[in-house]
Amino acid sequence: MAPTALSLDSTIQEGQLNILHTDLNDIGFTNTIKFYLNGKLQIVRNPNPEGTLLDYIRREANLTGTKLGCSEGGCGACTITLAYYDTIKNKITYQAVNSCIVPLLTVDGKHLITVEGLGTCDNPHPVQERIAKFHGSQCGFCTCLLYTSDAADDMQCV
Repeated sequence: MAPTALSLDSTIQEGQLNILHTDLNDIGFTNTIKFYLNGKLQIVRNPNPEGTLLDYIRREANLTGTKLGCSEGGCGACTITLAYYDTIKNKITYQAVNSCIVPLLTVDGKHLITVEGLGTCDNPHPVQERIAKFHGSQCGFCTCLLYTSDAADDMQCV
């Protein structure tokens, strides 16, 4: 039998975990994640550990521009831009990610940009403007892939 920190018949009292494992005192355990979605702070308490980013975007934030296509990250209908501070490069990094396969728990402290957050009808993002100007949109199902992937590339160059 593998060694355990507690005997199997004992119960853990509040605060006892820190006493038994003093090396855990410096870790700030929480049941809350915080991130920005299109510039607005999101605070999620007790997030579903099996939930995906797409689940949150569509069901909780009610942003339906990001679509569910294949549930495998292959079609791009769920693509969003993820921004985070890269401590090695010492700059903000933007990357396109497939929100249908990204666990919600992994976006703590990051900024997410969906197709709704790129621009408006009055002030479109340059990528949106180019696609519209040259009649690049078809049914619109995978358009968020085009917008958010190209936008992530554009932002990376800044």
